[in-house]
Formats: sequence, C-alpha cells, structure tokens
Amino acid sequence: MAWRFLSSNENYWGPDWHYSAVLMPIAFIAAIDGISRAKHSASVWESWWARLGPAMLATAWVIILVARPAPLHEMNEPGLLEPDPRTAEINEILAMIPPGATVESDISLMNYVVASNEVYWTGNANPTPEFVLIGPGGGTPHEWGDALGVATARHPEASFELVGNRNGYSLAKLRTD
Repeated sequence: MAWRFLSSNENYWGPDWHYSAVLMPIAFIAAIDGISRAKHSASVWESWWARLGPAMLATAWVIILVARPAPLHEMNEPGLLEPDPRTAEINEILAMIPPGATVESDISLMNYVVASNEVYWTGNANPTPEFVLIGPGGGTPHEWGDALGVATARHPEASFELVGNRNGYSLAKLRTD
C-alpha cells in the first residue's frame, strides 16, 4: 500500500480508476487475517482491538460510501438503460476501420477496436499506425485537438488525413500516396 500512496501517479491514490481492483481484495483478506490472528493473541490490547476490528471496518466502509457514493445508486436514475445518442456516431467512426488495421488510440475507444485490430495506446512510443482514433476525455492533451492533430503531434514523419469527426470522436488515416 505504501508503494501506491508514494507513487507519483495520482490515479493510484483514490478509487476512481481500476488500479485498486487488485489491491482491495488483498487488503480485505489481510484485514480479516489480522483480526483473526489478533483475537487469539495473548496480548489483552491486541484481542481488544480484534473485537473492535469488524465494527471499525464496517464503519470505515459506511463512511467511504457516504462521502463518495458507489455507482450502484445510479441504477435508479431514469433513462439509465436508454441507448446513448452518441452510439450511432461512434459506430460510424468505428466502421471506417477495417479489421486487421493498426490503430493508435486513446483510452476512450481503445476497447472497441482491440478485438479485431492491432492497437497501440497513445501514451507509448509506437510505430506509425494506419489509423489514429481519438475520443473526448481519452487522455490526449487538449491542445492536440482531434485525431489529425494527435497523429501529426505523435508521428510528424507521416502524413495523415481526417476521415471521420463526429461529436468529438475522430479518426485520422495514414496517407499512402
């Protein structure tokens, strides 16, 4: 846990991202193990704390849920199961990418193309791809703009053209001429 809190990556510090998915079961099991061992301790102090341990864990859990509600409360919101109006626009952009193409993408649409394409994340040093796919909130610097701006900034040696731009989702294609 110290590694997480001492990291320079702010995403490790809170529950917003998936980085806690591996750590939380380990921490939970360690807490149960610690409480179980402390209950059988010869130390009066440790056994006293072990009796309070489950209540302290439950209290901490309630405080965390109240301070930062879990996404389960969104299940009651009207329109939750309505299709996203952007779905058609996103599908139009994705249909422009042929299966087997190399695609460089930010995190917004990466998971949609990874099953049928060779996909690279924009955060790494990558070879020049055939397509660059960008969406709003995907993590690329705002000043780079759409997919053409990202492609130009990331691969200045190549020439790209913007082939799709719908509601912040954009696709640039490598020029072969």
